[in-house]
Amino acid sequence: MARREFARSGYVGTTNRRIAEQAGITTGAIYHYFTSKRDVYLAVFEETDRIILTRYQEVTSDALLSFEEMVAQLLEVSSQMNSEDETLAAFLASASVDAHRDPELLPTYLEHDHKMMGFFSQLIDAGVEEGVIHDESRADILDAIRVLTLGLTWYSVRLGDPVAHRRATAATIQAMRGNLFPSRPAGRRRATR
Repeated sequence: MARREFARSGYVGTTNRRIAEQAGITTGAIYHYFTSKRDVYLAVFEETDRIILTRYQEVTSDALLSFEEMVAQLLEVSSQMNSEDETLAAFLASASVDAHRDPELLPTYLEHDHKMMGFFSQLIDAGVEEGVIHDESRADILDAIRVLTLGLTWYSVRLGDPVAHRRATAATIQAMRGNLFPSRPAGRRRATR
């Protein structure tokens, strides 16, 4: 419930009272476990990171997967998680905005970013080891993976439609594999002016 409230209303707009109402508990029950709204927020952030990183690690842990397959698995599981619980992507999108508005939250967001970058760097290490990534391309590939994952997250939140997210994910994977634009049937050419 807390993740949904923070995703919907942002850090400033969320109150412990509203979280308690949505969870069907008293505000006092929240204060039994947390000293402040910030502590609730940080716990939600930690849990969100744990869920996402655990799933990422699960789908990329097979040593037989190629680098390309690992990236595809990563994008597909992100789409699956969005279908299962849309608050994950919505919370992360909101957290990005909140972190840049509230200096107290920025260290937590930067820690999240550091965890994700560490995970993506391990994927890239596997690509370098496999021989499909040149060591000097490491930073470019890391940026590309970040753009793909963050872009699909924002797209998902903006549309609020898991089916559209799955379609966009499938198209992104096809683009990554060089198959986004199927070849045109023979004889068809674009008209010239």
